[in-house]
Amino acid sequence: MRHPAATTLAGASFLAMASGPEPSTTALGGYVTLGGLFFLVSAIRLHLAARAA
Repeated sequence: MRHPAATTLAGASFLAMASGPEPSTTALGGYVTLGGLFFLVSAIRLHLAARAA
């Protein structure tokens, strides 16, 4: 299960940086990394659940 609070916070920080006076895509790297990590954890949990079934 994804953590809605963590993804909401990450998305809000990315949006704030992108709409600031000097927008940059630096925060995008962190946002993508967190998304990939959440995806990997979900995939592992689904794999283990399918294996146990």
